[in-house]
Amino acid sequence: ESYASVVTLTGSGDNGLAQYQTMKAAGFWGIRIDAAYPSGPGVNVDASIKAALTAGLDVMLILDGYQVTVGPSAFAAFCTSMVNLYSPLGVHKYEILNEPNASGAWDKTNHYVNPAGYTTLAAAVYSAVKAADPNSFVILGASAVVSGADGVSEGSGNYLNNLLPATWLGLIYQANGGNTNGLCDAIGAHPYPGNGAP
Repeated sequence: ESYASVVTLTGSGDNGLAQYQTMKAAGFWGIRIDAAYPSGPGVNVDASIKAALTAGLDVMLILDGYQVTVGPSAFAAFCTSMVNLYSPLGVHKYEILNEPNASGAWDKTNHYVNPAGYTTLAAAVYSAVKAADPNSFVILGASAVVSGADGVSEGSGNYLNNLLPATWLGLIYQANGGNTNGLCDAIGAHPYPGNGAP
């Protein structure tokens, strides 16, 4: 399955409804909308979610904005609040962070990524989301296509800058005993080719 990604459509009086209807008519069936810790969706994203649902698009909510200083428990509580807010409207798909294998999604200060730490976070979020909405579908954060080599290990599970998607997933599997049980129902990927061929 693939979803279009949007930034909140704040420039239109209908909260993006006309654009969403055009997308639906063009054959899109789903859209990813970001809800960032600690504030959550806020007024514009809230209205955008409602407009997308009105247009008949399936909404995947990206549970985002985590930084290592937050901690898994506080972030899982935030995720529970988002599920409680949006599952009654028909939102049942959730993605745990956006491109967590790329620098900045885990630690903006040092530009680390931490697959073992992300695994712990994903387990906490998965459990919280499933408890709040047993019918939910939880996706491991889509990996960014990063070029070049893997980031250098800095110890304590931290890697400087980015990890290639295959390395990232391999380390998550390793941290979780060789599987993704208790972490997700699916694994996301961003196959953006940049200037290369798809």
